[in-house]
Parts: sequence; C-alpha cells; structure tokens
Amino acid sequence: MAIALAGLFLGGFSKGALGVGLPLIAVPILALSMPVASTVAIMTTPILLTNAHQALRGGLLPEVIRRYGTVGIGMVIGTAIGSQILISLEEKTLYLIMGLLVLSLPAARLLRIDRSIQPKTQRWLGPLFGLLGGTVGGISGFWGPIILVYLVALRMPKDLFAATVGFLFSIASIAMSVFLSSHGVMDSEHLGASALACIPVFAGIYLGQRLRNKISQVQFDRALSLTMTIIGFSL
Repeated sequence: MAIALAGLFLGGFSKGALGVGLPLIAVPILALSMPVASTVAIMTTPILLTNAHQALRGGLLPEVIRRYGTVGIGMVIGTAIGSQILISLEEKTLYLIMGLLVLSLPAARLLRIDRSIQPKTQRWLGPLFGLLGGTVGGISGFWGPIILVYLVALRMPKDLFAATVGFLFSIASIAMSVFLSSHGVMDSEHLGASALACIPVFAGIYLGQRLRNKISQVQFDRALSLTMTIIGFSL
C-alpha cells in the first residue's frame, strides 16, 4: 500500500509540475507491488480525469477533434488490440515490455531525438502513430512514449499541444476501461480502487503545481530521467 501511494503521488507530482508523467511514473511503481493488469486497470480513472481537465481548458477541443480525431480513432483500435495482448501475455514478459518502454523516455532525451513531420505526411502518419501508440498503451498503460514523439514533431503551439494530449489520452483511457471490463479485468473492486487512486494523484498534482516555479526545469528533468532509468532497469 505504501509503494502504491508513493507511486500515485509521485506520478501526480510530475503531472502537476511538468504536465506529463503520471502513468510513466505511477504505473511501473505500482507494478512492483501488484499484477500489471491490475495496475493498468487502477490507473484508468486518474488518467481519464486529469487528461479530460487538460483537454477542456482553453476551448480548443473542437479544433483538436477536427485536426487529430483520426489519431484518436487509431488509438482506440490499438488499445483494443493491446488490451487483448495484456491479458494473454505472461507477467514476466509484461514486466520486460514495461521496463523497455520506461527506459525509452530517458534514452530519447539522452539521444536528443528531434524530427519534424511535414504536413503532407500527417494525414496517413497520424492514424498509424495512433494505432501503434494505442497498442503499446493497451499492453502497458503507457500511451505517451509513442504519441508524444509524434505530437512533439508537429511543432504545435503549447496550448494546442496540451489540449491534444489531454484529448487523446482521455479517449484511450475510456476505451481501456471498456475493453478491460469486457475481459473481466476491470471489476467493481478495481473500479473502486481506481476512484480512490485519484486522491494521492490529485494531492501530488496540487503540490507539483505549487512547486513548479520553485524547481529548476533542468534539474527536475534530470531527476525524472534518473528515476525512470532506475525504475526501468528494476522492471
């Protein structure tokens, strides 16, 4: 319980301070104390609520749906595929996949992966990234590593970026809840735990937002990368 609360709080703190990092931090820490499928199920409500709030801020949601709705459709289809894989893989294999995905974040920062996507390729590349990101998210609960690579390369304004992330992750969370329920993973016990998980998450978000201006962005990014490296190798 202590490990789970710490993971949820730290994930919320990262979300409040940086705007990202809730599942990337909370999920692998939770997975140290419970089955991966249960971890992913418990995180669905906190991810949905935090990202829905982010998507609705600024009144940009209609534009986001118009421009990136096809990416969302790809994510829903991919999440359906990934959730099926989640319940069929051995626990050891899931830990390996999660560890590699967690390590991809500090690796990308270390290698300074930075590419620009031309507008003419976005029409077909966006749904493809959505499908791939949804599949990875369905397996591990991490939609970020794939989707964020694509969105960052679009060079969109920061407010539109935040709203798009919130929209895509929200619909992926809803889809994940539906698919896990159909597989019998998301039962009333997991649903209650998922609701309670919002308490430490939002406590972390509150403190993260308050401390955002007091913490050096560079120092926090380095600390986040080091933490993710340790967690990734641990998994």
